[in-house]
Amino acid sequence: EGEGGAGKSTLCAKIAWDWIKGLNFTEFNLVLLVRLRDSFDLTVGEAVKSYLSDNNSVEAKQLDQYILSNPDKVLIILDGFDEIDGDLTTRREIIQILLMKRFKSSRVIVTSRSWKADLIRQTPELAKAYAFIFVEGFNKENLSIYIKKFYAKDLLSGQALIQFMAD
Repeated sequence: EGEGGAGKSTLCAKIAWDWIKGLNFTEFNLVLLVRLRDSFDLTVGEAVKSYLSDNNSVEAKQLDQYILSNPDKVLIILDGFDEIDGDLTTRREIIQILLMKRFKSSRVIVTSRSWKADLIRQTPELAKAYAFIFVEGFNKENLSIYIKKFYAKDLLSGQALIQFMAD
């Protein structure tokens, strides 16, 4: 959880990128990132299929079936719980996943601002099942350190970006 702009979505993208590149999360055969703002009424398979190119022949039902058949080999990342309407009583698939009633054995990461994460935290059985991690984002000092490391081979560009961010 974290405030707006703290880096929750960036963290999700980094997890997916690291898996794609084989750097981390290699224990999973499939990592699925679902942006809830655009996908709340869809199944996970439908949401992921909507991100794929039209040339990709995988079907939404195949993705959903793979998750059901290999739950311990799938990581589902649900980004933006705070960006959807509704509470934990809706029958939508995304909420059923959050409640651990669908894809029960899959690992699930959920991002949210704190006020909506409280819905999960206030449900005793969910509070026991979820770990709550606060994403703080960058302050000015650690942003400069990060930029300098990122632009280690191009110090002038890094310094220009630090100056731009300071203005």
